[in-house]
Amino acid sequence: MVTPEKRSEFLDFYKEFLQEFPYSSEGQRNQCLFHDSKTQAQVNFRLITEADARHEDITDLVLRKLLPYDANDANLSDGTWTSHAPIAANYNQLRRKYEGGAWVSPTEWPAIATAIWEFVKSCINNPSTLEQACKEFRNATKGFQSGTLSPILAALKPEYFILINSKPLKVINYFTGSTIKADLASYPKANEIGRKLIKELTADLSVPGAPSLSAADLFDMFCHWLVAVRKFEFPRKVDTPSDGDDPQKIPAIFKDWNDANLALDFLKDAFVRLGVDGPADPRLSVTLPKTWKDRLLRVNFGNWMVIDLRRDATSKRMQVNLALLKDSIPENLCDRIQGDAFKQKDGDPDVCIVETSMSDDWKMSSELREAYEKSFSYIAERFKDWQGTPYSFAHRASLLAAVFDLNKRNKLFHGVGLTSENGEGHVVDHEYSLQSFTEETGIDADVVTRWIRALERKGQAIIYGPPGTGKTFVAQRLAKIVIGNDGGFRDLVQFHPAYAYEDFMQGIRPDTAPNGALCYSLRPGRFLEFCQKAAKTSGRSVLIIDEINRANLARVFGELMYLLEYRDEEVPLAGSNRFSIPRNVIIIGTMNTADRSIALVDHALRRRFAFLPLRPDYNTLAQYHQRNKTDCPTEGLIQLLKELNSAINDFHYEIGISFFLRLDLQKHIEDIWRMEIEPYLEEYFFDQREMVTRYRWDSIKQRIGL
Repeated sequence: MVTPEKRSEFLDFYKEFLQEFPYSSEGQRNQCLFHDSKTQAQVNFRLITEADARHEDITDLVLRKLLPYDANDANLSDGTWTSHAPIAANYNQLRRKYEGGAWVSPTEWPAIATAIWEFVKSCINNPSTLEQACKEFRNATKGFQSGTLSPILAALKPEYFILINSKPLKVINYFTGSTIKADLASYPKANEIGRKLIKELTADLSVPGAPSLSAADLFDMFCHWLVAVRKFEFPRKVDTPSDGDDPQKIPAIFKDWNDANLALDFLKDAFVRLGVDGPADPRLSVTLPKTWKDRLLRVNFGNWMVIDLRRDATSKRMQVNLALLKDSIPENLCDRIQGDAFKQKDGDPDVCIVETSMSDDWKMSSELREAYEKSFSYIAERFKDWQGTPYSFAHRASLLAAVFDLNKRNKLFHGVGLTSENGEGHVVDHEYSLQSFTEETGIDADVVTRWIRALERKGQAIIYGPPGTGKTFVAQRLAKIVIGNDGGFRDLVQFHPAYAYEDFMQGIRPDTAPNGALCYSLRPGRFLEFCQKAAKTSGRSVLIIDEINRANLARVFGELMYLLEYRDEEVPLAGSNRFSIPRNVIIIGTMNTADRSIALVDHALRRRFAFLPLRPDYNTLAQYHQRNKTDCPTEGLIQLLKELNSAINDFHYEIGISFFLRLDLQKHIEDIWRMEIEPYLEEYFFDQREMVTRYRWDSIKQRIGL
């Protein structure tokens, strides 16, 4: 069943697993849950059998005691069945999930519970009826997959059934070359192949040093580690083109080569913001809903629709629907909210679908981009622990592959006759270029080239300058140049005075044991997590440390101080194994010199970084308003800023231009000046009141010409 090559790969993984996971706090917690969940499952089955014999209503008993929930204090105390493979945090969340997905109406739960009970009874009393029981259950319900019902079967009859959810399924498919799906109809096949695989690997699983668990439990724990802890990137199977995946239907969505290419670049940016590194991420699906006759491309993440790309027959521009945090939606788009907000827990922010349209160059307004970036960061965090999406059955793998792989994009576009302006039908590598950087930032190409050389030489640099010069914006664009199109990624962390070594490198964190007791485990910090992820990629990966000078850097970095200077070395960390910085990791910090001058930075740290100065660029301010046709006169404002910064007479404290990079500047400039610029001047010129008076709004508004 397993080829020699795959067996060798499995043994390498399993050796790594035994060293890292079973005796960690999470691994020990899972071992306890294996035993406890099986014991409790037997008790629950007898309890429901007795209640059913008395003709009692067993709806709540079935839903609470046969479906797997998280092992939290509330569930443990009220007798809800808990498992290492929960489908929901609690009973109420389960109901919201299925009712919100329109799979079950509130009045249907008694019938659903009866169907679950009949399914479990049939399989436990006569395991040979599994396939027929799955068919009958599917005819009576919808939305239930293998991961919902297999945990109770595996707990009650482990000699006949194994647990199948997205984690074991990926491992089984990968090592056996199968293509089994997660739906309940496929569970009999998954159970058969999975049991054969475990039997074949039993001798390899039960080696010295392995926990005292059954081969099936060891395999299940290994699957969890490989998928959720080590985060191995399984190759995603490319769907056999179906009617909905027919490439010939793509022109109905995209009007031409350039439109299609820019749209897929936009999707790639969105996916990166969601924490998606490639087409193998199981949380993501790209679909072509049939009701729209191939004029709608939909992106689902977890169980949310996050992006719709739509073009009506008469539309000149692409209509784009985005899932946005309601409190971040720009005022001019509030009337474009589509329907009600997503269902959320009490206290969670409202998220709505907003309809907008993209310009020919697919650039957003600054307000929309701010809302988009904030919202997708929230969505990424919300679904970070999900292992799939209920819409995978309609996923169009060829389209998703084209988002990430330019060669596959070339092939896809060529197949449908989409051609570039030169008629060659080839997708030019649209990695972020030096020209794009200079156009967006106004920084001279020679300067940027020198910065890139510094990063290649040192591996880390700090962009420093006064407030409002766009340091974070420039750092993000510089990261895009460094990453290119080689499969790397970027992440951002912001330092603050309370930031510590435990947050950045590693530290002991409180946790809850299965019995509810408090325990402590060693957890990686943001930098170690970033490096672990970067080590699995081939391209350069950039960590942006915003406000790097706000933390006590020597205390936060710890052993990293040595590794920043000696990049090829490795050192033992205080609480775990040896560590080295992957060769493809680049660090870019930003530093506000109005908070702390570069002269005050520890000399030992200064020599480890290249320092890249950033001053207010008035040409960028003028070009921004010209390019966006804001009709906002900037000559008077620029002259005023030059005069004011000359009066400040200190590069570290100059007023930057980012305060004024707004499409609606004329509407807000008075508020910006009174509430952002004046307080800053009051602090800087605290002993020169006449200077503050000279540059108050009432004194300068005529000079600006607004």
